[in-house]
Amino acid sequence: MRVTKLENITHAPVSVTDFRRIFNKTANRAWATDEEAQTLFAHIKTHNIAMVVEIGTAYGFTASCMALAGAVVMTFDIEDRPKIWDSGDFPAPELRERIFFSQTPSPECFKGLVLPPDPVLFFIDGDHSRAGCQRDYDEVMKIARPGDLVFIHDVCSYRPVARVWAEI
Repeated sequence: MRVTKLENITHAPVSVTDFRRIFNKTANRAWATDEEAQTLFAHIKTHNIAMVVEIGTAYGFTASCMALAGAVVMTFDIEDRPKIWDSGDFPAPELRERIFFSQTPSPECFKGLVLPPDPVLFFIDGDHSRAGCQRDYDEVMKIARPGDLVFIHDVCSYRPVARVWAEI
């Protein structure tokens, strides 16, 4: 998979940088860089992604950035931490209507999931163990279709995730 960095392609009311500023005030740890968020944003825009399925929400930074790009975001996590979109400082409350969070573990989160006919982006950023990452990937591959995009986060920063990536 080739990832191309596309910068400054926002026609939205706020930018990834705005989200970072708010995020830094509302959460104690950032797990995605601005560049990673911008890359997700760019792929959603350039591939006309209608829906994102995110495994691993954390505080909601990437989910918010993907909604900013225009996608409906179905995001799942086993923990229910405070989310950026619940902050009184959230700069674009209308985006909240495109983000659907469920405290549901993988693979249960895929049960009953209805995909639109348009391309879907699957963003795997949940369990960082080798077995957990492999399970999430395998579950995504059961429902991914030609034209869908599958991203795995933290390939360079977590050895177990990197091992899964290398074996794909």
